[in-house]
Amino acid sequence: MKRRIATLLVGGLLAVTLVGGVAAAGPFEDGLAAFKRGDYATALRLLHPLADQGNPRARKQIGEMYEYGEGLPPDRAQAKMWFEKAADSFRPLADRGDADAQINLADMYERQEICSNVEWLPVCVMAAVQNYAMAAKWYQKAADQGNAYAQVQIAMKYKTGGMGLPKDVEQAMIWYHKAADQSSADAQGALGLMYEFGEGGLTDYAQALSWYHKAADQGDAFAEGSLGRMYVLGQGVPQDYAQALMWYRKAADQGYINAQVALGNMYESGRGVPQDFVQAHFWFNLSASHPTDTKTHDALTKERDEVAAKMTPAQIAEAQRLAREWAPK
Repeated sequence: MKRRIATLLVGGLLAVTLVGGVAAAGPFEDGLAAFKRGDYATALRLLHPLADQGNPRARKQIGEMYEYGEGLPPDRAQAKMWFEKAADSFRPLADRGDADAQINLADMYERQEICSNVEWLPVCVMAAVQNYAMAAKWYQKAADQGNAYAQVQIAMKYKTGGMGLPKDVEQAMIWYHKAADQSSADAQGALGLMYEFGEGGLTDYAQALSWYHKAADQGDAFAEGSLGRMYVLGQGVPQDYAQALMWYRKAADQGYINAQVALGNMYESGRGVPQDFVQAHFWFNLSASHPTDTKTHDALTKERDEVAAKMTPAQIAEAQRLAREWAPK
């Protein structure tokens, strides 16, 4: 589900439908809530009639269910059809300046896979270029209206040179600042990272800490893990393993893999904490359970197994019990 969080927020606008400018809950909200809890039958029962009636958000959600095989058999052709229907419904709203519609339209253009597995064909390359240009256009329109989500998307593209935009760290900083000033935790964490590692030519640990703290105060796991790293390394603060442990634990409890690995390393080495192989195995085991690429998975599994070689069968059983009973907070 983590893969889909941003899409759900965009597709549902937090599951709120605007009627005459007033937020009102309705069948779409109920359908999206059912989808998020895994009740696909209820989600389809509520969303499909709305999609058939032309509701753009419902159409997009049906497309995503076909795309990812969630509640419906994976079917790229059906997904493409519903995305096109959704785009047709969103476009008039976007043209009238509806920022949410503009973001949804941009999101679909950015993710559109017209050519499936034949991207090498010239026509497919041209389609990709055109889709990215349209995505950038609609994100920019929403960003210009002050939409923080769109501002983050524009900043990300400038930072990496993606979606047809030139790589421009200065522009990325400008757009991240606009979103961060609206309390976007994503933007605040991104600014923290840029200041920490000197992207844009200036390393500023004080600024990094300030932005990380703003995002962490909102419960952002990335920012919490980043604060843990800065306390371990003593960047802009005195080295403080107790503070590092606290911040890593906050992030790890949310399922943030980097923080889980960091905790595993701390407990295995006894750096800043009493050496505890049960805790080390537990955190490495959790981190290895995340869906990652094969190389990362193998490396994390190796870390876990190296710790296991130092443990008794009873200790391994206890660590495995902790992993089975763990749930994100």
